[in-house]
Amino acid sequence: MTSVEIELKELDEKGNSAYQNGEMDEALGFYWNRAELASEHTMRKELAESYKAIGLILHDKGDCEKSLVELHKSVDIQRAILAEQLPPDDSSPDYNPSMATAQLDLANTYTNLAEVYVVANRLQDGLDQLQKAQKIQSQFAPNSLVLAETFNSMGNIFQQVNNYKMALDYHTRACEIRMALCPDTLAFSCSASIIGLILFKMGKSESALYYLQMSLNVEEKHIPDTLDLADTYSNIGEVLFKLERYEEALAKFEAALKLKLFLDANSLNVCKTHSDMGWVLHKLGQDHSAQEQFLQAIDLEEHLIPGSKELLHTYSNLVTSLKAQNKDASVWEEKMSKIRPAQ
Repeated sequence: MTSVEIELKELDEKGNSAYQNGEMDEALGFYWNRAELASEHTMRKELAESYKAIGLILHDKGDCEKSLVELHKSVDIQRAILAEQLPPDDSSPDYNPSMATAQLDLANTYTNLAEVYVVANRLQDGLDQLQKAQKIQSQFAPNSLVLAETFNSMGNIFQQVNNYKMALDYHTRACEIRMALCPDTLAFSCSASIIGLILFKMGKSESALYYLQMSLNVEEKHIPDTLDLADTYSNIGEVLFKLERYEEALAKFEAALKLKLFLDANSLNVCKTHSDMGWVLHKLGQDHSAQEQFLQAIDLEEHLIPGSKELLHTYSNLVTSLKAQNKDASVWEEKMSKIRPAQ
């Protein structure tokens, strides 16, 4: 290694160490120095790497606009280097590992750009970058986990704009790759869960249940006693309720509530599960038990979110259950009337 290469390596190591320790400004200083040194010696690969590192650090600091500037500078250099490796007639070059690596590095920078654009709420720009990454990854890393992650990110963008058909398409592609390569992992579980929730929103409850159950099987094995597992129990409970499989729905909500009470007892998440259980019990004709659940939800909601639409909804559910037993609900109807004018 030349003295310049050694210095570039040391600056990279120092910048990375500072970054890992949360010293963002110090890390930026090392990478700016590295970029300056690489530029002085026309070492474009190292210059592109430095701009990329600077862009990622700026993103972590919350400066999206400056981050985008540096990441685009890195992309421009990477593209210029690759363009010089293409044959003059623009035919496909013979495959070689170094070019594949360079192409995939460029794809990775496109995904970095996409992440920043999404945070900046420039979703179409983010999608454009992901499509560029996908094109490269499909050629140089087909059926890979990195391609699955890109499909997942594209699906997330379509979810944000409520385009569930396209979201389902991309999340399914991600899920199929993960099922083939890592079926017993949380990455696969995440894909299956997302697909299940999208299918549920699309009114396809039976299919939703299939995917959510696959997710649950992995989560019960790898992340027992977690809120993520509790949420999956709740999601399955909602699907089963929609399918009018009330006994099964109740069992899932009970499993969810047990975890939530243990991990996060005084939370809105617990309120919702109490309310969900109450409504299932009402459907089962067990209104006394239903009212107990609604009252527990109300106790928390009156403290956490007084005057809210959620509290009004729980009051309404309780009133419905009380009237089903011909009980006096006037106290709760009066509480409802005090919230409604403010809605």
